[in-house]
Amino acid sequence: MNRITNILNKNIAKGFITDYLLLEKKWRLSVAKKIADNTTPIKINDKHVLTVLVHDNLWLHELGYMKEEIIEMLRKSDIFIMDLKFKYSPPKETLKELPKYDENPITQEIENEIYYSTLKFKSEPFYNELNSALRKYFTRYTLTDYRSRNKL
Repeated sequence: MNRITNILNKNIAKGFITDYLLLEKKWRLSVAKKIADNTTPIKINDKHVLTVLVHDNLWLHELGYMKEEIIEMLRKSDIFIMDLKFKYSPPKETLKELPKYDENPITQEIENEIYYSTLKFKSEPFYNELNSALRKYFTRYTLTDYRSRNKL
């Protein structure tokens, strides 16, 4: 298995990383700011097709109509491409870790509820999964909420 430093060194030596950074910079300078904020150029293949990630479905649709115009803008910036290929990718913000909720403390009363709720299960893997799931549940919800949801 290659170490990340080896991979980076090989790609820096081949110029892949510097080529990408140059492409990213020229893309941002060539297109409008709103387009640049909602897109990320990835690569230009051997057939001179530029692949661009689009982070919004509406922009993906709109950029399809602007394709020829964008190709001309890029050619003026010394990025020679024959075609553009747009792909949807989730917005960058959604790829970050979701915000954490304020966690409720596990009280003795909750410990008792977890114990009695899991007592009837003999299978250890299932018991452990249920125990873990209930602990996660009680960090977000109250015992009253749990009991009201579990009324039969």
